[in-house]
Amino acid sequence: MTPSEADAAAVGSWPEPLAHETALHELQEFRVDLRSCLPWWGDALFEIADAVLCGEGPVRNLAELSLVPGYARSHGSIQRAMNNGRIDMSA
Repeated sequence: MTPSEADAAAVGSWPEPLAHETALHELQEFRVDLRSCLPWWGDALFEIADAVLCGEGPVRNLAELSLVPGYARSHGSIQRAMNNGRIDMSA
């Protein structure tokens, strides 16, 4: 494949700008809906969900989530959120 063919293939693989904006909007709506389902310890539980999704590989124990880059809480906060947090399934 010549460089110009490779460039054309790479450009063709990017999503359309409208599709990108639509996907971002759907992700934002999902995150708002998820957060609205977490009335008690919601911020911590929401951050735990982010850490699970952003971590590398399966979660073997909760304390490891505090090591995921971008997670700003301590492992004690994870334990308290998991013990005291609530998920409102009707929301």
